Amino acid sequence: MASGTKWAREIPFFAGTWLAYVALGWLAVELTRQPGNVASAWMSSAMLLAVMCRRGAFTGIYLAIGFAGRLAVGALAGDPLPLILAHATASTLAVGLACFGLRWLDVRPLGLPDVPSLAWPIVLVGFLGPALGGLVPATMHHLMGTGIFGTVWSTWVVAAFFGAVAVSPPLLVADHAGWRRLVDGVGLAGLGVIALATLAVTALCAGYLSQPFLPASLLLLVAALQIGRLGTTVLCSANLALVVGLRLYFDANELVGARGGGITRDQLDSISFNFYATLAVAMPLVVSVLSSQRRNAIQALHHSRQALYEEKQLAETTLGSIGDAVITVDPDSKIIYMNRVAEEMTGWPLADALARPINEVMPLLDAETRKQGLAPLDIAMRERRAVGLALNTVLVNRDGRELPIEDSAAPIIGMDDEVIGGVIVFHDVSESRAMALRMSHLAQHDYLTDLPNRVLLQDRLSQALAGLPQGRRGGLIFLDLDHFKNINDTLGHEVGDLLLQAVARRLQANVREDDTVSRQGGDEFVILMPRLADPRDAAWVAEKLIDEVSQPYHVQGHDLEVGASIGISLFPEDGDEASLLMKRADAALYHAKEQGRGRYEYYTNVMSEKAERRLDMDRRLRRALKANELLPWFQPKVDAHSRWITGLEVLARWQPPEGPMVPPGEFIPTAEECGLVDQIDAAMLRAACHQCRQWQDEGLLAVPVAVNLSLARFDGENLLSLIRETLLETELDPGYLSVEITESQAMKDTRLTREVLEALREMGVRVAMDDFGTGYSSIGNLQHFGFDTIKIDRSLVAPLGEGRKNLAIVRAVTGMARAFDCQVVAEGVETEEQARLAAAAGCGELQGYLFSRPVPAADVPALLRQGRLGPADEGPGAGMK
Repeated sequence: MASGTKWAREIPFFAGTWLAYVALGWLAVELTRQPGNVASAWMSSAMLLAVMCRRGAFTGIYLAIGFAGRLAVGALAGDPLPLILAHATASTLAVGLACFGLRWLDVRPLGLPDVPSLAWPIVLVGFLGPALGGLVPATMHHLMGTGIFGTVWSTWVVAAFFGAVAVSPPLLVADHAGWRRLVDGVGLAGLGVIALATLAVTALCAGYLSQPFLPASLLLLVAALQIGRLGTTVLCSANLALVVGLRLYFDANELVGARGGGITRDQLDSISFNFYATLAVAMPLVVSVLSSQRRNAIQALHHSRQALYEEKQLAETTLGSIGDAVITVDPDSKIIYMNRVAEEMTGWPLADALARPINEVMPLLDAETRKQGLAPLDIAMRERRAVGLALNTVLVNRDGRELPIEDSAAPIIGMDDEVIGGVIVFHDVSESRAMALRMSHLAQHDYLTDLPNRVLLQDRLSQALAGLPQGRRGGLIFLDLDHFKNINDTLGHEVGDLLLQAVARRLQANVREDDTVSRQGGDEFVILMPRLADPRDAAWVAEKLIDEVSQPYHVQGHDLEVGASIGISLFPEDGDEASLLMKRADAALYHAKEQGRGRYEYYTNVMSEKAERRLDMDRRLRRALKANELLPWFQPKVDAHSRWITGLEVLARWQPPEGPMVPPGEFIPTAEECGLVDQIDAAMLRAACHQCRQWQDEGLLAVPVAVNLSLARFDGENLLSLIRETLLETELDPGYLSVEITESQAMKDTRLTREVLEALREMGVRVAMDDFGTGYSSIGNLQHFGFDTIKIDRSLVAPLGEGRKNLAIVRAVTGMARAFDCQVVAEGVETEEQARLAAAAGCGELQGYLFSRPVPAADVPALLRQGRLGPADEGPGAGMK
């Protein structure tokens, strides 16, 4: 497809070339026919070669066009068929040999860039090609008796050479850009004046001189210096055409036996005429090419100088703008260039530093040995490679100030592969080294308190263990602030951070200089004591630290108090590895907290076993949460009189894939300590709401579900958002959801608890106080928080049958609850007597094993279908929906 398109584009050039060949050939034959019917289409061959040089491709097609054109010329001239074929063969052979020769010599004549590009096309198409091809017509004329072999051959060659000189140069050099440059250079008026002047002189000389070529050549030489290659080639061709025309005019009578005047055949034969005419224009053509070359060379030199100047300016501007110092030296290590930064760092202006040795301007020292360092540029130029500066190298500037520097030097290699100089690039690393030291400090110290962090403590502890003398011991104190979270939650992290900084200062002030106080994170600190004379010294330090930490703090207008719990491990008694000692000190700390906080404990093996169990439970519980092994179980509440189900409480149960169910008493405390209780509560909330909605959709008895939520870990906003999203997701009416919190949790942050409860009531969610009677049991709490339900703890329900005093306590609680419009639920009901007495004491709802143990969700529908869980004949009681 692409080849066909290329042929289609070339067809107009094929047709135009053939027409031009025939027209020029016929004109040449008619005007220059010699006696004996010898004629040459010399202009056509030169024109065809120029076209083939421009078009490049389709060489064979254009040679065929030339052959066909020459046949047409011979036929139009009336030549015999043998002569027509001989002339066509000779012309085509001459052009083909010229084209091959140009390619073989790798001559590119377009534009006539140099003298060879002018000479070779003329020599090939005007002499060598016709000299070889002319043998064919000379032989044919000799055989036919129409001409002498030598005469025909010489006439053929001379005519072809003349035609090449007259036609080839302007066709090879002419293009649109050339015409534009010619017009822009001398202008149309100037070009017209030059052309008319040269043509007029040529006409006058031809009319009165038998050899008019020298005056014409001189004038053309002058013009060649002004109008360039294109103007000169066109003007030379025009002058040749004028001389030929006048010659033919003056010889016209002689051809018919008359006498002419001026430049005639009698004065100059054809070969001499062609020779002198060619010579007259050859010199101007050569001069025009050389003049153009000179102008191009001057322009190229100007452009090179301008480009070199611009590159120099660009380099100087770039080097002056970068932040690194740059110094360049000659092969003798003498300075030839310095940028602005180098001037500032060395204290030497460029004007003062020029031609000075670089070691004088840029003396280098080793920062540690204070000895003069090796000159990096000398090494780079001597070894012909890039050389980096030695570490800890300092530059001593002109004022004696020392600057730490870094970077490298390299040789400059010239075109002849010789070292012509060198360059050194360097920069001040004072700030970067200070930053590196700062980063190293930050990597080993706590960002808040600037105490050693876990990494540095581990390193110092490892060193203490490795260097512990025989018979000596050391200790590790693990300290944790008691109830620090309450301060963060109530007063904010800014106050909490300031308090931690104050605690850090007190700890540092109460230990020895070689002891290490480290912050591990949060409110945990570790004190390394690498030398202890007696194990009891650790206890003395622990008591002192607990006392100091417990003293009041004044932070941003707040008077604060915190306590401290401490765990102690000794080495080498409790271990000879840093990680083991840390682990055992942590176990002792945990035991101190279990024993009531505000105290210290030494590590024992029992603590380790307990810590291992706790850690194992933590790992298993985290895996269980990811594997959804914690399932919701439900225990019903019933009306105290009718025994109809009035609600369900969801309880978390852990059923591993293998093994027995894990009791809640084992994993709930661990979940609270490890911060997993909020994840458990969230999972139970979603499951309870989903199941409740599902049972309602199945048409079962509609009762509310109660979910236990811990406020210890939940953020108030997150808790409310979780409940809103869950109700929206499950499409459960908020009236079917009840949230249970313990009295002790409510009292940890009364403001937060009140805000959360008010928001829940606004959503329509009911709120119950769980385990009433185990904490504060405050009547004010009932009024302050406004609970909807009070659940009396099993510790008050179990002894109901043991005496009036216990019954009176429950009656008092139910009486208070009625006063505050609260419903009362008795928990842990296991016997009919407990159920009867609780109902008699005023409890409206009962919950316990008497009615149902906690059951999985799959067993709840059967309970809801049954409806009543005990002997009674009343209908559904109050509280059911």
